[in-house]
Amino acid sequence: MKVCGIEISSNEAVVVVLEKTGDEIEMLNTSVKKITLSNDEKQSAINSFKNVILNFLKDNDVENVAIKQRAQSGKFSGGALSFKMEALIQLYEKEVKIINGSTINSKTKNLNLTKYKINKYQEEALKAALAIL
Repeated sequence: MKVCGIEISSNEAVVVVLEKTGDEIEMLNTSVKKITLSNDEKQSAINSFKNVILNFLKDNDVENVAIKQRAQSGKFSGGALSFKMEALIQLYEKEVKIINGSTINSKTKNLNLTKYKINKYQEEALKAALAIL
């Protein structure tokens, strides 16, 4: 099973794709690490982001998507742009789950994340993917 973990931050969707075979979990080395929405006021930019993210998921045969949830209100709430991006990702034809950060942390707290060769900014996307595996 292939899973894509996504953390939406500012105008970027940080992505990590994992594949689980039996008890083994392997991170796939994709050339794409971030997908950016350049201008949310232009329809062409919105369509471009949608096409890039959905094609990325299809091209990697992703079966499940896990998006780290952002607060909808309060001091650390996500901006309107991040919720637009989330909605576009939810158009994917397979299952897309929004997972609370505390759920992600509780499911991944005992896992060794250092075995995955990731950039520091990909850590939350990795944890989101691991949380649904």
